[in-house]
Amino acid sequence: PSQIVMQEGAHDTAGDAATAEIRASYRAVPYDSRPCANSTPARIATIARLMGLDAPEPSTARVLEIACGDGGNLLPMAVHAPQGWFVGIDLASDAIAVARAMARELGLANVELIDGDLRDLPSEVGSFDYIVAHGFYSWVPAAVRAVLFDTIRARLAPQGIAFVSHNV
Repeated sequence: PSQIVMQEGAHDTAGDAATAEIRASYRAVPYDSRPCANSTPARIATIARLMGLDAPEPSTARVLEIACGDGGNLLPMAVHAPQGWFVGIDLASDAIAVARAMARELGLANVELIDGDLRDLPSEVGSFDYIVAHGFYSWVPAAVRAVLFDTIRARLAPQGIAFVSHNV
């Protein structure tokens, strides 16, 4: 199977074709995201602690949401934890524009929204206590799923927790 290289600006042809297809589907059918209680740092931390794991403090956590869409899941987290830092990335430029406008209207200073390809996540955003990929896994090709897990390995803090949901 082909492997996508995780170097900034270096993409394989198959990955670029998958990216173009995903962007086109976003334009054809916009996705309205909504809060998902199961993906919040507070809930993830509670479950982790019940399982005997040390979990990062949710109220001050650094959170990355992959495929954040219009911010319907990420922005409520940022409102709930004003001492945290929340980064969302999505290929859908229109959705990111909506999320940015909503964040401005809400006066959120603890949010960064990136319009772009996951392979190009800027290194300066650093590592994260929680990485959320809600619904993403089921809707992308295998090469993109590989990039998801490469990103989790590269960007998750040592005690961090990743939440990857999928539809079957």
